[in-house]
Amino acid sequence: MKNNKSRYMLALSMMLLMGLFVISCGSKDVNPTSPTLSSSEEPTSEEPTTGTTSTVSGVAATGAAMTGTVTLKDSNGTVLGPQAIGAGGTFSFDVTGLTPPFYIRAEDTTGTGEVLYSVSMGPGTGNVNPLTNLIVAAAAGVNDPADVYNDPGSHPIDQTALDDAVEDVQDVLAVLLDDYDADNVDPLTDPFTIGEGLDLFFDEVGVDMDTTGGVVTFLDSNNDQLCQTDITALVTGVSYAPVAVDGNGIATSSGTLLATLSLAVSEGDLDGSTLSYQDEAEALTLKDTSITEITLEGNIATIKGTGSLFSTLESGNGYDFIATITDDDPLDSIGIMISTPSATSTVYELTSQPLTSGDFTITLNP
Repeated sequence: MKNNKSRYMLALSMMLLMGLFVISCGSKDVNPTSPTLSSSEEPTSEEPTTGTTSTVSGVAATGAAMTGTVTLKDSNGTVLGPQAIGAGGTFSFDVTGLTPPFYIRAEDTTGTGEVLYSVSMGPGTGNVNPLTNLIVAAAAGVNDPADVYNDPGSHPIDQTALDDAVEDVQDVLAVLLDDYDADNVDPLTDPFTIGEGLDLFFDEVGVDMDTTGGVVTFLDSNNDQLCQTDITALVTGVSYAPVAVDGNGIATSSGTLLATLSLAVSEGDLDGSTLSYQDEAEALTLKDTSITEITLEGNIATIKGTGSLFSTLESGNGYDFIATITDDDPLDSIGIMISTPSATSTVYELTSQPLTSGDFTITLNP
């Protein structure tokens, strides 16, 4: 429905999923993957000590407060720690006489071995969490934030680069963070509130960084992909096509069709775009091997390509597909046609079907 804000929208400068009966980026309807903290374990922010002593303080958390050690390194390579992370994930370093920026490394010692990084441009707050991990990498222009901590001289971060990285991450996750009332929250410096904002976000959304390929994947409680972003896109400001979607199914004469259409749009780079479609009733799955065209005419987006088909009807490679998504009023709709190789005959066709509820919008080249 036009002019109706989609609860499932994520304006991506990255690759993005669109799903029906699959939670997409922007949805808060996912189960927590991290342990729920007791009131004594919930992360809480600490303000830096005032007076003649300069400190860098913060919270190390992944939803649950981290248990382990934290280390700080200044720009000249002076290292403080490791020190044990305190109750609620808190830590504090006396950085009097040291040279900013300060690079922070937190390591879980409970068995996961997870390591996260952060940065503080001076005395103050320097939280450590999965988004600060991403921000450090983006600000320094690297895939692995460990490279920044290990050799800050070769990968320096200045205030402008850091501000840009924070803003880029906020933009990429704008609607998702808005769903958690955290759209304007700075993961580096803002305080945590128990059960709200970033605390709840980290409880319910997993963040997985592929430091080799430079891809960050956001996951639900089943480790299913919600969406992905390329760190390079954050660093270079590459603009990918934003897409928005909301819906709980497709209405058919026989009831609700359990169907899923997932689309990752990469503007100007069709090789980087992906599409998959699943009809549970027909036990049918289509996964693209190539998207050849993505067009937007008025309120109708058309996606063409070839893919691999797996179904009780037939299976194989080289099947052609045409998917259409219509942003309309009062009902939005979606359809797909799958043909045999070279489009000699139609194997499966879902004519344009209205959503039973919800809405979506489509925007290319904003």
